[in-house]
Amino acid sequence: MLLSAGCLLLLAAGCGVKTPVVPPDARPLEAVSGFDAFVRGGEFLLTWEAPDDKARADIAAYKIFREDPAARLHNECRCPEFEEIAALDPGTAAAASVQANRFTLRTAVDPEWTGKTYRYVVVPIGTAGYAGHESRAVTIRWMDPPAPPRAVTADGQDRAVQLRWREDDDPAGRLRYNIYRQVEGTADPLYPVNRQPVTGSESLDRGLQNGVSYVYTVRSTRSVRAPWVESEASGAVLVKPLDRIPPATPRGLEAIQGQGFVRLVWEENREEDLRGYRIYRREGARGTPVVIGEVQQPLTLFTDAKIRDGVVYHYHITALDTAPAPNESAPSGTVRVIAHGR
Repeated sequence: MLLSAGCLLLLAAGCGVKTPVVPPDARPLEAVSGFDAFVRGGEFLLTWEAPDDKARADIAAYKIFREDPAARLHNECRCPEFEEIAALDPGTAAAASVQANRFTLRTAVDPEWTGKTYRYVVVPIGTAGYAGHESRAVTIRWMDPPAPPRAVTADGQDRAVQLRWREDDDPAGRLRYNIYRQVEGTADPLYPVNRQPVTGSESLDRGLQNGVSYVYTVRSTRSVRAPWVESEASGAVLVKPLDRIPPATPRGLEAIQGQGFVRLVWEENREEDLRGYRIYRREGARGTPVVIGEVQQPLTLFTDAKIRDGVVYHYHITALDTAPAPNESAPSGTVRVIAHGR
């Protein structure tokens, strides 16, 4: 059994737990930061931030320790007694274990843990074999995870995704839900997008990038506080946020008639995602409007030089945005011109 340097004071109190001795002139390794634990269905995840390359060179291993707080009642000094349950060698850790500058250790959940409460810490072990400072402790109250939500759907909106799911297995409304999002083709995320679990059967995820494909999963939990004991993931849904909101209708359209041309001018639209304007022309009172050109913002003028003398033309314009399939505004007011040829 091995404890960190931070537990050595307990040995002086006579707990009788053996641990390597740290020489007086040796500086114990710093505790890891960002230590977290997650329970997701049948998988137990322990994760912490990886140190920089210089600090990492001094670390031979990370060891995970577990304490059963209830066992304190049965030892002589009633002090914590940790047991080693896992280890990770940073030099041989697979790429899947080091992502986004974090180490992640994954183990299977033991059904015998259900109903128990354990505290976990991670301790760096130096290349000389000495234990460093322990991390903050994470306490998990083990319970059977609920079933995952079913029938998850996703609707892409402008820079947002609306998620919905069924709560058939939660008639009392006691479950909460965590939403996980990743860009298609990237690694599974460790953390949900929501700061606190969602109640109800829907959630709106904002601040996304239009045109990007996102993958969503949802997990159920009965836990009332972190760390969450979650269900397996729901079925994954793929969705792409799309801008479906058209620009405002252009205003102030005027026609300036010249010899052999008609010049159109109008007021500038103010949308941030404005791409430009589309120009329509209709011949006579009963003609059909046809597109005769487009201009890119910030231009607010267009010259029609393909006119015939004496023909009555009606012009209107629309605004276009930058969506992959551009949204088009309602038509502006119409201006009427009797053309004068050259």
